[in-house]
Amino acid sequence: PSGATRPRLDVTREPEAATRRERDHVDDARAAAETAAVRAQHGLRGDYFDVISGELLDLPDVGGLAASFSRIDLAIDFATDADFSLPSEPDTFIARWTGWITTPVGGEHTFTCGSDDGARLVIAGREVFAHRRLRPYAETTGTIRLEPGRHPVELLFYENRVYASCRLYWSGPGFERRVVHTSVLTPTEELAGVVETQGTRQEQAGGRVGVGALGGGG
Repeated sequence: PSGATRPRLDVTREPEAATRRERDHVDDARAAAETAAVRAQHGLRGDYFDVISGELLDLPDVGGLAASFSRIDLAIDFATDADFSLPSEPDTFIARWTGWITTPVGGEHTFTCGSDDGARLVIAGREVFAHRRLRPYAETTGTIRLEPGRHPVELLFYENRVYASCRLYWSGPGFERRVVHTSVLTPTEELAGVVETQGTRQEQAGGRVGVGALGGGG
């Protein structure tokens, strides 16, 4: 928002045992407030669809389906099942992240998604890459030319049993490959202002879906 204080993007909450210090409640409160400010202004909306039966074998079509729950994710950087911190077992599910990505400098940008299983990235209405089928963790890369400014982004990911992972990297003019950082991501207005990533589940009736309700992505 215009005139708003810029939140710190380097806030980390290290466990007390790791820091080897007495807990400082003032510092803890300040860090919590700054982290809340980051979540209010940055990240992507994550819609999660819990699949209760059958298997996912291709990129699904989730248009018109109610998400099992939604939240703000500060980055797409989920290396393991536990990193997703899902309220249900991260076995067979779909995640769709939407919002905006800001490119400070125009030019060719390369996006890479490491995933298990499939993933598709669309920016400004253009498909950057798509891997449709099942696979162990591997990477898919695509390149797109972007002007400076803010662009709509959508990443669709699905996991079919056993091991879940999804990480989104980019490189571009003046910077090497890195995970797409919180500072360049902005959530959709429906969830902007969320202050607790894990504490804001938005349950919807019929949110859990059977595989029969899903068509292949077009």
